[in-house]
Amino acid sequence: MASRCQCLQVLRQTFALYPARGLRDYAGQHYTYDARGNLLERLDNGKKARFTWDLYDRLTRYEDDRLTADFAYDALGRRVAKYSKAHCPPSPGAGPAWIEQQQRTLNAQYDCGQNIYGWDGDTLAYETRYSDNPGERRLIHYFYEPGSFIPVAQTVENRNLSLVREPSHENGYHIDRDPLWQHQPVAKPFNAMAWYQCDHLGTPMELTDQRGEIAWSGTYQAWGLAKEKRTDSAIRENIRNPLRFQGQYFDTETGLHYNRYRYYDPQVGRFISKDPIGFAGGLNVYAYAPNPVGWVDPLGLAAHRGRIQAQGKKLEQSVSWNQDEPLTAADAKLKMEKLKEKLSRTDMKIREGAFGKAERFIDDACRCGGVSAPVSKTFMVKDTPHERVNIEVTSGTAFTEK
Repeated sequence: MASRCQCLQVLRQTFALYPARGLRDYAGQHYTYDARGNLLERLDNGKKARFTWDLYDRLTRYEDDRLTADFAYDALGRRVAKYSKAHCPPSPGAGPAWIEQQQRTLNAQYDCGQNIYGWDGDTLAYETRYSDNPGERRLIHYFYEPGSFIPVAQTVENRNLSLVREPSHENGYHIDRDPLWQHQPVAKPFNAMAWYQCDHLGTPMELTDQRGEIAWSGTYQAWGLAKEKRTDSAIRENIRNPLRFQGQYFDTETGLHYNRYRYYDPQVGRFISKDPIGFAGGLNVYAYAPNPVGWVDPLGLAAHRGRIQAQGKKLEQSVSWNQDEPLTAADAKLKMEKLKEKLSRTDMKIREGAFGKAERFIDDACRCGGVSAPVSKTFMVKDTPHERVNIEVTSGTAFTEK
């Protein structure tokens, strides 16, 4: 078995880190950060990408040899606009019509354009692509499972979103003259509708159209990098899917996932800026989650994580939590009951004692004011080498009274 020092040496060779845990080198890519820990430059096989940030540590511009993308946010920090434009190389002697057509071709190749985003709380409600070309216009609404970031369906309209011009209010504001309050919405038909087929973590795997046929599908690497397939009918009907892990939106221009409070790089499984909640989310302020197969982080800043597992030679079941507030002892017991419901009668029967010990551990922790990460407790089934119940608290606090 390799020693701990040997393992650390391998990790250093694979992921070269700055002292503040910012990724410096990985698979031929080199990363440079500013004093606040935000990614400034990414060098990949001689190709340079530059990142610009505002005073609130929000990404406002991305630029590489292909294109430039600018981003805008509302007062709550939600991204409300993206404008990207391909770089059109100079062509001496070319006329305006040729240059305009070349610009259109490059914009289409890199999916550049002007996007406006609308929100329902922290979930993306709609996006619209503005274009002078009617064939490039689209308005997509997203629908989710109640109280979650798991998508259920999307509708597609081949038009621009109608915006209401904001008045100047030179003579003072009055609600009766506010066009947003006086506006009467009118339902309009959509051109296409598609339903999401998600995995156990709420990650979209397929989109099925109104005929029940697969319109879009994605094959994911471990940390969320997707290989997409769209059918000819999906292309005609403008059906597409930028949604990835829960709460993430894929930007074709940058290759990054917008994750509400931060941007996530699926090639390396890390964020490109520090966690806004600091060390409350864990010691590694760039980490996404302990394990992408069993965890999600819809907002990019969940502070309290953990799970309860039932494991064995032929068993692997778990329930997890990933939230902004500490998990109470009462909620932990409810999660334990959900875990029990996943087990067969035989697997449950042999683990009754182990579950009892786990519950007593939660009660003891509650009486002491809870426990803080890292915590890993194993409760073995008597006279078996593998059957067990595990409790893990990987960040934050758990098993509090309130």
